[in-house]
Amino acid sequence: MTDLGPFYPQALQIENGSDFTQSLVVELIFSAADTTMMRVANSQDELLQTPFQPYVTAQSHELAIGEDGERTVFVQFQSEATEAVSDNIILDRTLPQVEEGSELLINDGAITTETRDVTLSFGVLLESEIAPIEFAVVNDTPDFANQIFRNVPDGLTIQHRLSQEDGIKRVYVQYRDKAGNVTPAYHSEIGLNTVTLIPPTFVDLPNTTEKHRITVNGESTPLAQIRLGLS
Repeated sequence: MTDLGPFYPQALQIENGSDFTQSLVVELIFSAADTTMMRVANSQDELLQTPFQPYVTAQSHELAIGEDGERTVFVQFQSEATEAVSDNIILDRTLPQVEEGSELLINDGAITTETRDVTLSFGVLLESEIAPIEFAVVNDTPDFANQIFRNVPDGLTIQHRLSQEDGIKRVYVQYRDKAGNVTPAYHSEIGLNTVTLIPPTFVDLPNTTEKHRITVNGESTPLAQIRLGLS
């Protein structure tokens, strides 16, 4: 990445100074004084075989084909300063790699939880990537339109709060690298049950057909339900 500042009379910048690109075709920006001709290539050897063309301040350019990784572009301006200048960018067209079956785990794959605060474990393979990996997490529906992507932590876990209301909870995650490659939305489920069950109370009644009043005393959470059974 080249800084096209006032101290660079001759300079080249790829994709406005970006570190990464998803595409072989990139936009080049040139800065040069006292020149009318230039030539561009993907290597210094290729540059020597490339004819000069009229100077422009910007143009599209196709990077060298091949596997993902660093690419270098060279430009030589026809002027008193005859040395070529260059800029680098990393080509990354690969989606973040995830561990199949473990793309996202809630509380290490637990079936239920009694609290909304849970631990999410990410199954993304950081060591296999070229560009740093980010993530975004949402509850209930896979809508990532307004979500902020954050760097995946080294420990691959974060604390997360489930949505309210007991029941089956679904959490979605998307992974994205700094080149802009985004995975599909993965999800995991867990049952949320915040209701504390009180052990049953047994009342022995006399063996009679007379009516009896039963009084049950105790504490419960708001809107708790009581269940009575006769046998």
